[in-house]
Amino acid sequence: MHILCRYRLSIIATDPIPPAEQQSERTLQLVFFGSIAEEIIGCPVDALIAANKGMGVFLPTKITALYGRHYDLRISVSSM
Repeated sequence: MHILCRYRLSIIATDPIPPAEQQSERTLQLVFFGSIAEEIIGCPVDALIAANKGMGVFLPTKITALYGRHYDLRISVSSM
């Protein structure tokens, strides 16, 4: 049996400059799959698993290194 591993990366994004009528930050949960998630993390999912195999680490360092980083995203939302 062959297991195919793929990325599903869930990120909570924050708008640091909310509109004037809104007092607090706006947050949005984004989910990235496959090649987009791989590009963000910086290595193929198989390599990430192999690098952390047997270490007993819940979150690989490649993922924890993403905490606090800032990205500029262009997001479009369909009316559907």
